[in-house]
Amino acid sequence: MTATAAELKGREELLALLLEHGILRRSETQPVLSRDGSSARWMLDSLAVTLTPRGAELAGKLLLERLQHFDGRQLATFGLTAVPILQSAIVQSGGRYQGLLVRNQRKAHGSQKLIEGRIDLNEPVIMVEDSIASGASVSEGIAQLEAAGLRVEGCVVLVRFGWEGGCSDLREHGYHVEAIYDVYADLMSRMEGEEGPDYNPTKYFPDFRWSERHANEGLHPAHLARDVLREYFTTGEVLRPPLRLDRSDYDSRGGAWVSLRSREDMFDRPARDGFWHFPGEPSWGVAEDTVRAAFRTASEFPKDASPLQLLESSHIAVTYFSALERVTVGELDNQRYGIVVVSGERPEVMGGALPNMPGIRDEWQQFRHARYNNAELYPYEPYILYRHEVAKYPEPGACWPSDGVPGTNKLVDLSAAAAWVREIACGRVPKMSFSLPLLPETASQIFVTVYVDGQVRGCVGHEIDDLETNIRNATTAALQDERFADVEIDADSSIAVSVSLLYGELDMGDFSREEVRFRYRHGEQALMLEQGEREGMLLPFVAAWMSLDAGEFVDEVIDKAGITRPPYNWRRFNCSTWLADDEGVWKMEGGFKRVAPLLSAKDTAKLQIEYLLRNQRPDGSLYFSYYPFENTLHQGIDPARQAHAAWTLARVGRSTAAANALHYALEQEDEPALALSRDAFVLLALCEDGVPDTVGKTALAENLAASIDRHGRVNTWRPEPIDATPEDGSEEVEDDEDEQASFDPEELQNYVPGQVLLALARAEEKLGFSTDGQILDRAFRYYRHRFRYRRDFGQVTWLALSFSAWCILRRKREWAELVFEIADWIMEFQQSESGAFLTDHQPDTPGYTSAVYLEAVAAAIRVSREFEPARCARYQDAWQRGFAFLDRLIIQERDFSVLPNPEYAAGGLRENLYSGHVRIDFVQHSLAAILERYPDLTKTILQENEHGSKKEEETGPYRGSCTREEEKEEKTGTHC
Repeated sequence: MTATAAELKGREELLALLLEHGILRRSETQPVLSRDGSSARWMLDSLAVTLTPRGAELAGKLLLERLQHFDGRQLATFGLTAVPILQSAIVQSGGRYQGLLVRNQRKAHGSQKLIEGRIDLNEPVIMVEDSIASGASVSEGIAQLEAAGLRVEGCVVLVRFGWEGGCSDLREHGYHVEAIYDVYADLMSRMEGEEGPDYNPTKYFPDFRWSERHANEGLHPAHLARDVLREYFTTGEVLRPPLRLDRSDYDSRGGAWVSLRSREDMFDRPARDGFWHFPGEPSWGVAEDTVRAAFRTASEFPKDASPLQLLESSHIAVTYFSALERVTVGELDNQRYGIVVVSGERPEVMGGALPNMPGIRDEWQQFRHARYNNAELYPYEPYILYRHEVAKYPEPGACWPSDGVPGTNKLVDLSAAAAWVREIACGRVPKMSFSLPLLPETASQIFVTVYVDGQVRGCVGHEIDDLETNIRNATTAALQDERFADVEIDADSSIAVSVSLLYGELDMGDFSREEVRFRYRHGEQALMLEQGEREGMLLPFVAAWMSLDAGEFVDEVIDKAGITRPPYNWRRFNCSTWLADDEGVWKMEGGFKRVAPLLSAKDTAKLQIEYLLRNQRPDGSLYFSYYPFENTLHQGIDPARQAHAAWTLARVGRSTAAANALHYALEQEDEPALALSRDAFVLLALCEDGVPDTVGKTALAENLAASIDRHGRVNTWRPEPIDATPEDGSEEVEDDEDEQASFDPEELQNYVPGQVLLALARAEEKLGFSTDGQILDRAFRYYRHRFRYRRDFGQVTWLALSFSAWCILRRKREWAELVFEIADWIMEFQQSESGAFLTDHQPDTPGYTSAVYLEAVAAAIRVSREFEPARCARYQDAWQRGFAFLDRLIIQERDFSVLPNPEYAAGGLRENLYSGHVRIDFVQHSLAAILERYPDLTKTILQENEHGSKKEEETGPYRGSCTREEEKEEKTGTHC
């Protein structure tokens, strides 16, 4: 008998015992009270089973099997009911485990202990309970254990009373929780008079009567749905499905939905409902699926309306889904697929999202809409993700919204128009005759933007009536745009033009500024606001010009319209923009050309090294931000990012620049929250060749090692307590409170520990400084647990980098496995098509954080070569595809025609596809990803540019002509 079979047999035997002897039912002589004092039908009485020899033996065995998923070797329980289970597990463990008992209250005499047993403060503890509902007992036990200095890893329970409540609260706080049984799935589903969970509530149908009549054969799906609704509202019965519809190629294997839209206002949807078929569930066939979806929709009709009148005043559409396919986030495609997100703990909780919905620009927004808005899952709740194709069938002739179905991705080609306009803008008579593009039927306006030496000379639009005349007039007007009169054209000027077509206009109506930002696709659609005679509109690429997020873009439209208060009448437009310059004609994306990747890793590294040097000031600091369209620089870099810059410069052999950067970082006043992070990067920089040691590398390593406590947790920073009643200086106290509130010590755990551990690994490799092996083992266990049960995208890079370094140094396969686990998880969020990573680690994903994750993927490449070469090709492919996406964000020669100071901007990495904002740490992480992937690349670059490198060290970085604002409050986000 295999171990799995034995486990299953024991599980079934213990379950039978619990069902027979462990359910205490209410009777006249046996009251059963809930925790709140109310009467209950029954309760779990596990002691009636676990206090018997066989029950205790089985419970202990099953507990030991679950404990294999934990690291700790101390078991503890609070109160009495789990004592037999704990004792049984200890006896059967062969000496692996020891136990602790946590009292309800301190013993009144003798030792006065709260915790009984031999306590090992260095060993993690796992709580053991017979059941968990609210989690009050478990939480009290955990609090007592942690107050005693123990680290509680999690909890194993015999029976959980659902996931939401006690289990979910513990999971939210990062505890690992496992249950042998679930009360609904395992017990109530087998108890007389009780019901188990409904795993697909969308397929719940209240009692109904089938009609004696069948629906007519050969109907259109929407006509069938209408007949079913009419019959139901007339007779109270449901028509039997026909044998066939009007076509045989309908596919409802993933589900069917029926929607109604008002004939007078297609955006008024009075009713919609349906269901999903999940894998393994049978379908009734497309005809009966349609009938059942129509019946479910009937229950959604407004109660205060006449259903037959509402039916006749509405159009109907039926939507079918193809078979649901389980996927990762990276496999989503908002242009093609709808999705369903199902809770991994509460399978009855689910939510979906259709493709191409208003305000949902990309796959990440679609995923978040399904996960949080519709399914309403908790942020830490496990989920299962499905995708499906969508086909919608409105009644013939019905006016129906165009969203919610796959997009056509049909390209509006304005290349010839852009080239023709540039000839006019350059003062030449176009040599070619203008070839009118094939415009969508909904095309409404055309805009021409002229750039002179990278600066906007004018931007003018026209309503379309005669397209050639409209474009010619718009071009002439753009060249004379008084708003940009200071931009002059001479014989040597470089001229570029863009032509933008607006089409697919949608009158959205009155929405607040907060609401409307979710109803247009930021960076892709134009937005217009009207109120009486006032109006204002911005083209989507203005978001990149001004580096605006969705809310800021909305505010700019309001400001341009000069409207100070509601009501607002919003319109949105699809927009296609093409650019013509000296190099040719290109489709634009977010204010920049959309071009296939051009740069090699080596060329990118060269550009970004030059960018860092260019942005270093004489005092060693680096400018934090650059806005290329405005050509403005901003200071404000914090010591940790400054030290990271020093390490990056040291890695590429720019030792003088690195030393200057370190000097500046060490001179700055310490921010308690970032001091440890700064010191880690300082040590990393000092471990690189050629960087002079000005602080004492060994002492720095000792301080970092001392930050790791007995449990392996790195003590990042803890704010000092605030005096609630200061005698004076109340403003200073408020400032301190603001500073403390701006840094969450738990959030710092996502970044700083990996940085510290990486620095210590480098110190061992380069300095011979040795970190205690037990401390490293505990740190590994602690942060592996945190990654698994308190996961955050911020953990990815630093944990992967640190443990890749350590596993290669100490040759520990277990540490390599964690690197693979991290890389495999983050690659689930890498888009199949673009190579970008979709996460909520930054606003308007995807963007610069793809560079951050590529550092982790590069670390996995390095480790796989050492420990598991078969993995290497997959990681290399992921890195290459991610790097191809970064190429779209890196400012390079192709972008020069639209930037006022292109030489200064070259090498900058933009925040996302629809922003021009460049931050110095974006560039540092991009360069670091290349260096992690190609560690010998620096030597190659230095050898190829030996003379230029020496000259750069001697003369200092290039100084372009930029407007420099000495201070600017930046949205710095979490330290990466």
